[in-house]
Amino acid sequence: MDGKLVNVKDSVIQQVNVVGRDQINNYKPSPLNPRTLGDWLSSLNFNMTQVNVWEQRTDGTGTWFLESREFKAWLTSAAQETLWCIGIPGSGKTVLSSIAIKYLQEAFQGKDVVTTFIYCNHKEQAKHTVRELIASMLKQLVQDHPVISESAGSLYYKHHSKATYPSLEELTEAIRMEVGRYSRVFVIVDALDELDELHRVRLIETIQTLSNAVNLMVTSRPLPPIDAISGEAKSMKISASAYDVRVYIQHRIQKEPRLKLLAGERGDLQQSIVDKISGAVQGMFLLAKLHMDTLATKNNPRAVRDALDVLATEVEATYGEAMRRITAQSKDDEDLAKRILVWVIFARRPLSLRELQHAIATLPRMTDIDPESLVPEILLISVCVGLVVIDGYESIVRLVHYTAQEYFEKNGPTLFPNAAGSITQTCLTYLSFDALTQGGDAWSTSHKYPFALYAAVHWGYHGHRDEETTLDMVLEFLSRKPNVAYATTILLAESPDGLWDYGLGRTDFGEIHLLSFFGLGRTMSQLLQINHSADLKDSTGQTPLSHATTQGHSEVVQLLLTRDDIDVNSEDEYGNSPLFYAANSGHLEVTKLLLARDDIDVNSKDEEGNSLLFIVAAKKHLEVMKLLLA
Repeated sequence: MDGKLVNVKDSVIQQVNVVGRDQINNYKPSPLNPRTLGDWLSSLNFNMTQVNVWEQRTDGTGTWFLESREFKAWLTSAAQETLWCIGIPGSGKTVLSSIAIKYLQEAFQGKDVVTTFIYCNHKEQAKHTVRELIASMLKQLVQDHPVISESAGSLYYKHHSKATYPSLEELTEAIRMEVGRYSRVFVIVDALDELDELHRVRLIETIQTLSNAVNLMVTSRPLPPIDAISGEAKSMKISASAYDVRVYIQHRIQKEPRLKLLAGERGDLQQSIVDKISGAVQGMFLLAKLHMDTLATKNNPRAVRDALDVLATEVEATYGEAMRRITAQSKDDEDLAKRILVWVIFARRPLSLRELQHAIATLPRMTDIDPESLVPEILLISVCVGLVVIDGYESIVRLVHYTAQEYFEKNGPTLFPNAAGSITQTCLTYLSFDALTQGGDAWSTSHKYPFALYAAVHWGYHGHRDEETTLDMVLEFLSRKPNVAYATTILLAESPDGLWDYGLGRTDFGEIHLLSFFGLGRTMSQLLQINHSADLKDSTGQTPLSHATTQGHSEVVQLLLTRDDIDVNSEDEYGNSPLFYAANSGHLEVTKLLLARDDIDVNSKDEEGNSLLFIVAAKKHLEVMKLLLA
């Protein structure tokens, strides 16, 4: 039996290797056009985000912003100027950004003026690095022009054939060349505060050095780090105007079937709704939306009036009220809503509608997905009482607002104490489906099983958060060798260097490597007790210790360093040791653990002859440098 399982694993890996080699050997470049070049530069699609946000606005709102003195001054400024739009959470900044973008695009259509934009998102921080965001700006500039410039084309040909990617400096220089094709360039960055602090500063500094022809507009919450980098920029306060709020409320009354029935013909009730909600929201469009979501569920006019009498004036209290409404539903609807929220809140990246439908339909011990168990979109949204929305074209499921994420991050351990274990169990149950390993490669199954890609890449991260609960289920999954091979194939291919490594024959990434990669130390300890090697190399020469140091898992590193069968200086095919990976990644605690060893070699060099100190200095890991010099 074991031999058959090994053969299945080898077959899966062989299929991937063949596909990878064929892609490399048979590659023929397509004619380069702006669409191809832009898509190569960045996978971020802020044009679609703009469409989605624009569609959320209410007709007749936002005019005050376009007519404001600050916006007009910024618009007509001949010199480079930055406009900082500061507003409290939920004040409608993102919708105002979309209104400004639409206005600029239409006002300067047919002229040598271009508008580029970035929508920052707290859930996409891993993708929203400065390099990726600058690349997305270059993508927009390239795709806006019918002819590819020499500088942009040469950047593509320099890197594409080598499967490399331009540095931030190269991208920035390319943008400087592109903006020279226009007399004016407008750049709008929405929700800058949703980036991490380092990226906020560097992004703005980079944009401000592009050209004197660039006019930058930024929206943000009033956070101190944002104030510190605003410099001499003009600023204006963003708050939902009383007029806009009233227009929005009246629109919702006519749009919501129940409210239209209960208040549409009752002038006094309609006026009461408008007056009380507009008076309670204190400049927050988000509060108006959440209050209208509550009223839209009422069954009679008296219930509407009663709800108006107890309106919350703070968004956190409104989220608490939404959770109480969820628990007041039928048991089935309550359970469904909480399962949905667990995924939307704790998933490591935003899920598509189909991914989420498969995730919440997967129950313990299932052996395959039942199409009849998939929850329809309209029910999925309705049971979450306005807390969850679906973005249009890509059908991405997300919380209604950044403040909702903050609320649930604060209250999540109390509201959903078993979230990590539940998510891990769902991932492993899904990955255990026999159908995933029966015919076809790992990606041909993803259409029928869309949740497989997320589950394969992220199950271990969730398991790491509650390993005491997940240990047994992980061990059970690891006994399913074909399924482990399937999941590992996807995991490695989805890593930054994955496809190329696999095309070159990356194999032998075993259970211990997998557990060290995810930091599952307790589970690894169990396997090591039953005669697993702790120093086994994969086909790139990396040991479990190398993977643990790369990921910064100090507990796993401690576990491995207690064993006699570990070569702490083991080098992979690139000449890199575990110490190299720890220091290169800036993992201070792991570097300390390795340097505490008497037999550690601090003088090793990589395949290009660079010393460890040189590499760490280049990465600016100052604390690690101090350790190496101590």
